[in-house]
Amino acid sequence: MVPPRQVVADIGTDHALLPIYLVGSGRVPRAIAGDVSPGSYAKARRAVAAAGLSVKIDVRLGPGLSILAPGEADVLIIAGLGGLTIADILAGGKEVATAAKLILLQPMRDPAELRRRLAALGFRLQDEALVSEGKRFYVLMAAVPGTMPAYPEPILEIGPLLVARPDPLLVPYVKARIARERQIWEQARRARGEAGRARAHLAEERIRAWEELIACRLAQPE
Repeated sequence: MVPPRQVVADIGTDHALLPIYLVGSGRVPRAIAGDVSPGSYAKARRAVAAAGLSVKIDVRLGPGLSILAPGEADVLIIAGLGGLTIADILAGGKEVATAAKLILLQPMRDPAELRRRLAALGFRLQDEALVSEGKRFYVLMAAVPGTMPAYPEPILEIGPLLVARPDPLLVPYVKARIARERQIWEQARRARGEAGRARAHLAEERIRAWEELIACRLAQPE
């Protein structure tokens, strides 16, 4: 999802594997690798030096987008963090985020909440994709400044552009989400109080909508 010939900033880079790959493969000419952890910063510097790319990859120590000036990077990447943490990073560096051409995100959890926060911060989804490793699915998002449409809650949970495209992993991903939601429904319906009843009702609505989504997708010709 990284467009070629752009300057990339990888926020929370850890070992700087992504910038090293992007620059080393020739996909991008230059990259900035940032991390708030001194340990990760040191590891990234060593990895970049070992790859012979210290001239093309600038490793920086600091929190979030504070390491960048607005417009310094064409593409921002924030991957491998929780969705709420990613949203906080964007909110804390909104001037930098809005100056970028593209923002690529990969939340480890809470993808729907990240989509909601993107909308509140003035960003819209441009693309979404799924990848899988073993039994785990990973959601990738591309966002740009703009107004996000108001999507129905069950669709926002799955990913509106995953549904619209559709992504080839959509059906197995939705089936996995249904299985998880059934577990939540079982727990919520046994809970006492209004909160438990409300969560059970939400689970029922999601399961119904997601089963209809799968049925419609399977009914479409290849």
